[in-house]
Amino acid sequence: MPNKDEKNELFNRNAAITKKEDTNSNTEAQEKARMRRNNIIDKDTHYIFFFGKIASGKTAIITYLINYILEENEGNLVLADLNENPYTNVLLENFTSGTLTKRTDPMEDPIHIDLRYEPRDERKPKKFFTILEIAGEDLEELGNRDNEKGVGSLPKGIQAYFEAAGISITFILCTPYNKANQDVALLSQFIQHVERNRSKLKKYNYVLLSTKWDKNMSRKSIEDFATDNQLQFVIDQIKHKSPLIMGYSIGEVNEADNIVTNVSKKYPKELWHWLYEDMTGVELVDEYIPTKPSLWQQLKDFLTGNNNG
Repeated sequence: MPNKDEKNELFNRNAAITKKEDTNSNTEAQEKARMRRNNIIDKDTHYIFFFGKIASGKTAIITYLINYILEENEGNLVLADLNENPYTNVLLENFTSGTLTKRTDPMEDPIHIDLRYEPRDERKPKKFFTILEIAGEDLEELGNRDNEKGVGSLPKGIQAYFEAAGISITFILCTPYNKANQDVALLSQFIQHVERNRSKLKKYNYVLLSTKWDKNMSRKSIEDFATDNQLQFVIDQIKHKSPLIMGYSIGEVNEADNIVTNVSKKYPKELWHWLYEDMTGVELVDEYIPTKPSLWQQLKDFLTGNNNG
């Protein structure tokens, strides 16, 4: 058996090895975090991050939003990473078949879809944007409070976007209309997290979607609905940014076989037009405002009897 001195030497040697392994592990983690931040910064894009619990409708909204933009004759949407991102192909295939895409699996880094939009009106600016989504299970970690700090945490792959200086991002908060009161605490915690960590963001804004709005039989407006629920508390936290707040439905969903019918274009249209203007500062479609006829035209119409009053 080793004597006391030999035991101490063995203990010190093992401690040194453990310390070296910990150092190497920390160095690798720091390098991974640095590369993640750099990749985020290097993209000349506007990030759109969908936040919500499990089954809040994030994946379905993304699917039908992309397909609305692809099908409408307002511009050209280029799927910049179609060959590199099989997830995008799955979204498109499921839309074609009318089947809801399965929920996102938990992971450290968010799913990202890189897109480029080119308006039909060439006077309007083109825009790169990147859609981000992560599993609701991962986001709910924010609700698990740390006893020392009093706050929960986001996955490292999402927190990196707050640490990457100079990016623009829109946070889309999703909550089913029938679970609004249950989701308020988590949504509120996330907004507080954004406001605490916004110093490096170049630009940010919010969208609040009360999802599965077709199931809301009360037919109340979103304003009245929010007032009758705790959702008004969330609205009060984000109203300083002039956010978009709306009820949202992708269409009628047969939950038994996961099939979508009577696909709605109303909601993705409103969402996309708002997002485009928020990203670029320019309206996608100019509102038509009739011009008043000139004095000469008015006189000519009067003389020829074409005056319609």
